[in-house]
Amino acid sequence: MTTGTAQRSKHVGLLTDEQASPESVLTEPTALVCSLGRGVRCWNLRNPKAQCFAVDFDRTTAPGRPLTDEDRSRPGEVRRIERAHLRLWGADNLVATADLLITELVTNAFEHGRGQVEVRLWCTASRFWLRVGSGSRIEIGEGGLEAPDEDLAQTGRGLLLVDAFADFWGLSDDRTSVWCSLRTPEGESPGEAVPAD
Repeated sequence: MTTGTAQRSKHVGLLTDEQASPESVLTEPTALVCSLGRGVRCWNLRNPKAQCFAVDFDRTTAPGRPLTDEDRSRPGEVRRIERAHLRLWGADNLVATADLLITELVTNAFEHGRGQVEVRLWCTASRFWLRVGSGSRIEIGEGGLEAPDEDLAQTGRGLLLVDAFADFWGLSDDRTSVWCSLRTPEGESPGEAVPAD
């Protein structure tokens, strides 16, 4: 796992090598649960260490073009799924923060990515985890995360918000996914595992 801001972030630097093992939590989708329309697949993930759920979206927007209405609606669809799962997993108190993180990461994946958008949600004994990937490399400048130049800028704050609100966050080894976590009501120690590439 690459933690692109480990040396700069109070959050990411707390993970140990054992916690960052790519194979430690996620597995491949095992059963298609439902389809939310054209190009959307929902999966349950079988894993003995965590309760997992996955959603894959085929993008309808060409790279570099303004988002279609369909792609613009995707963060809201993922938020509905996340809320239902947080209730199921007994972590209702995380909904507001998880909504913010999902909105930022899913929107960024559609706006800046080029491939299929993959969302993974899972909950361990102490943490709720989220991973969003789009098949495109995520670049963070040498200076780390920086706010947009204009005080009133409406864009350019996605990873800054993730850094501010997530307990931990980082990038996959191939830098095509962002993962983050929030402490669940029972969770008092750092999480057990981070997402696989």
